Amino acid sequence: MSKAISQQTRENIIYHKQNGAKNAEIEKWHRVSKASIKRIWKQYKEEKKEVKYQNSGRKAAFCEAKMKKKGEDT
Repeated sequence: MSKAISQQTRENIIYHKQNGAKNAEIEKWHRVSKASIKRIWKQYKEEKKEVKYQNSGRKAAFCEAKMKKKGEDT
C-alpha cells in the first residue's frame, strides 16, 4: 500500500510545475511517482486553487471530543 502524500509535498510539486520543472525531476526530488505528479497537477489546474489533502485510512477509534464527553457523563 502506498503512503499518503503530505500537503507540503503537494504544494512543492505545484510550485515546481509552475516554474517549469519536468515530472522526472520532481519524481527524483520528492520520491513520488510520475502518475501522482500528473494527478496532483491535473487536479490543481481543474480547480484553479490549492490542492486539498485527502485524508486516507481508518478513522481513529477514540477522539478527544468523545473522550471529554464520556468523562462528563460519569
